[in-house]
Amino acid sequence: MYLGVQGQIDLGNVFMKLGLKVVLPIAIGQVLQKFVPPAKEFVKRYKKYFKKAQEWCLVFIVYTVFCKTFQSGNDTNVGDIFLMIALQFVMLTVVMSLAWILLRILFRNEPKLQAMGVFGCTHKTGKSAFVLLYHVNSFNMKSW
Repeated sequence: MYLGVQGQIDLGNVFMKLGLKVVLPIAIGQVLQKFVPPAKEFVKRYKKYFKKAQEWCLVFIVYTVFCKTFQSGNDTNVGDIFLMIALQFVMLTVVMSLAWILLRILFRNEPKLQAMGVFGCTHKTGKSAFVLLYHVNSFNMKSW
C-alpha cells in the first residue's frame, strides 16, 4: 500500500488454497497421531530426521518464493528497498521499546522476565518464548 499499488484478491480462492496447503495437512497429521499408533511410533523413532527435513523444506520454500519474486520482474527500485528496510527497522524498534517499557512496569524487580519478554515479543512464534520462560522460572507449563 505504501508504494501506491492496489489489487483485487479473490478471498475464497485464497482461503481454499490455504486450507489445502495448511489446514488439511495439519488435520491429517492430528488424525494419524491420535488414531494410528504405528505412525506415532515411526515419527518418534525418526524425529531428528523429520526436524532436519522440516528445516530444509522451509529453506526451499523461502528460496523458491524469493526466486519467483525476482524472476517475474517488478517495478521496485533501490529507494523502495531501502524504504522497506527503514520501515521494518522503525517498526521493530517501536515494538521492542514498547515491550521493554511495559515489561519494566509490569515486572519491576524481575530482570529475567523482562529480558525474556522482549525476546518473546519480537519473535514470530511463542513456542521459543514459552520454552525460555519455562527454563528461566521453572513454570509448570501444564497449568497454562
